[in-house]
Amino acid sequence: MSDYIETLLKSASMSDSQRAMLERAKENGGEVTASDYEQAWSDFRQCMVDRGYSEPGVVRYPNGLYYHASLDISGGTKEQGDKLFKDLSDCNSAYLINVDSVYRLQFGNPSLSSNSSEGAVDCLKRNDLAPANYTVAQFESDKDSIDTGGSAVVNFKDMQVRSCLIANSINLGFPDDPVWKPFG
Repeated sequence: MSDYIETLLKSASMSDSQRAMLERAKENGGEVTASDYEQAWSDFRQCMVDRGYSEPGVVRYPNGLYYHASLDISGGTKEQGDKLFKDLSDCNSAYLINVDSVYRLQFGNPSLSSNSSEGAVDCLKRNDLAPANYTVAQFESDKDSIDTGGSAVVNFKDMQVRSCLIANSINLGFPDDPVWKPFG
């Protein structure tokens, strides 16, 4: 993890606050603290508010991870939408993306699997949310069942399950998920 952090520090353009968080993580055996993670999300949200948007909605999962609420840009013009996506990218890059990436790996993919589905399956099994013989193929089939209405081994609406998915950058949105309306 420390090597990964070093790579991020060398290649990424970011705010001084995010860089300091990564430096502390590197000195802490490659682990981002919960307080630094919370601060990174707070800095990101403040950046968006400072650019004129309503405070970004987030979902907090049982494992402490955050993820952006679904985005509803109705009521905005194309130009406003374009500016929003640029601002999201800028604020995310400056204040959040690297700290978030390291923190997610700590919880959901400590073996650093490059395949997000493998990481998610490992997390599900480690947390007794899927049977020990659960496979990546079953996981992919279960994900497909969401759209087809079929049955799944794993309940993807369960917030503990979704914690493992979010930790591996897999976001399965559902109609009753929170929504962020940046234009008010």
